[in-house]
Amino acid sequence: MKTHTIREKLCHHEPLLCTRLAYQDPGLVELVARLGVDCVWICTEHVRIDPSRLRSLITAVRCGGAEALVRVRPSGYSDLIQVLEMGANGLMIPWVKTAEEVREIVRMCKFHPQGRRGFDGSQIDADYGLKPMVDYLRDANESTFLVIQIETPEAVENLDEIAAVEGVDVLFLGPNDMSINMGLPGEISHPKITEIAKKVVQAAERNGKMAGTTCSNPEAFARWREMGFRFINYGSDYRMIRGGYEALIEDARASGFGKNANLLGSCR
Repeated sequence: MKTHTIREKLCHHEPLLCTRLAYQDPGLVELVARLGVDCVWICTEHVRIDPSRLRSLITAVRCGGAEALVRVRPSGYSDLIQVLEMGANGLMIPWVKTAEEVREIVRMCKFHPQGRRGFDGSQIDADYGLKPMVDYLRDANESTFLVIQIETPEAVENLDEIAAVEGVDVLFLGPNDMSINMGLPGEISHPKITEIAKKVVQAAERNGKMAGTTCSNPEAFARWREMGFRFINYGSDYRMIRGGYEALIEDARASGFGKNANLLGSCR
């Protein structure tokens, strides 16, 4: 079975490159996974994904040689373990505010003695029942990684307690939501956001965890990396497609092709 490189790199504090995919095409997902990222982030918080489609996307990530991170806001126990049994390597939990929330997530995601996750053993994460139970339980606990999003002032107030929870691997700053919740929408470089980012990195380092965040351009990537973030989501399929087509259309317009905004405006 494939070695779980994410947990290995997390344990050695090696940098990890993640990218987010919004479109639900398994072929696209597998292509991105094959190109060399460590981790592919699939979001079910903002986009509802049919379970059979989600399973296909996770399988495509695995076939491409990367690891699947699924963001889910659980309403209950089954929301978490079903994603893990589909083969997801990691879970990202948004809108966390207290350490008790995190401890409950760990209890649901980990088998005894780390938690109280229930056993099935017939899904892809257990090699469809071909792996001995003892090996499966051990490997599942060792390979499943947990990413906790820090997006609110309340989470910042409880940052050290959250970071101290055993079973947490990454403290993930959500800069956009944090800026909104601080009354500074879109001001990612504002001193108050920078100060919070530093606190996330420091809390992660004090507790043997990794600090993570997201960005969409080289300048932001360099800035976060310099601050000490080592788990970085860089870009998304949406941004790559939009940016690629914007550049393509700009080149075409420079040659006289495409819609002429001034001409269209004069005809109204």
